[in-house]
Amino acid sequence: MRLEVEKLTGEYTQSIGKKINARVSMDDSGLKIKVNFFAPIHQLSKIKSDLTKKIYESINKDKKVELAYPRREITIKKG
Repeated sequence: MRLEVEKLTGEYTQSIGKKINARVSMDDSGLKIKVNFFAPIHQLSKIKSDLTKKIYESINKDKKVELAYPRREITIKKG
């Protein structure tokens, strides 16, 4: 993941002397992936979008992993 962020941010992160941090934790309904990085403000949205896409594609490559579609069932009782 770190290499992907470095590719997307170019030399910017290295030039300002900051490190990329990635954390994975369990959430109530899945995994939470958090990546902290520095990027020029005018590129931030595109880099975040590209990184999300790369993570999704990496997960989808593994045929043993399925992404569940979240749903909620609501039951209304009469009377």
